[in-house]
Amino acid sequence: MPKEPIPNQLLLPFLTVPIPGINTKTNQLLLISIPRDYYVLIPSKNAKDKLTHAGIYGINTSIETIENLLNTKINYYIKINFNSLEKLIDELGGIEVESAYDFISSNVEFKKGINKLNGKEALIFSRERKSFALGDRT
Repeated sequence: MPKEPIPNQLLLPFLTVPIPGINTKTNQLLLISIPRDYYVLIPSKNAKDKLTHAGIYGINTSIETIENLLNTKINYYIKINFNSLEKLIDELGGIEVESAYDFISSNVEFKKGINKLNGKEALIFSRERKSFALGDRT
């Protein structure tokens, strides 16, 4: 399979910090992805740095940094490992993700467009780098 360059506007899951918003009336989830290397103000340090580096100072600093960036209040957060993520997605009956490319990873085929995935497949999708010309770089 030929490797294609990743368009500049495309943010892949492993390059971002996901911020979900849940509409309890429609039972829909909106997922905002912030690039982990986004240069932001870390308020408690009164300095700019990569968003991912806010985590060095703890979860409260990460939350405060994202709240400042998005000008919104984050009421809840979830810290989850890969096994728990798989189980959560399976409990939800799977998820739909949109892929910019056709590719195969760990013997799972992903098509360009919408893909309905179980927990294991979603984790494979989110961790894939080798199928893309730029790997995990933007």
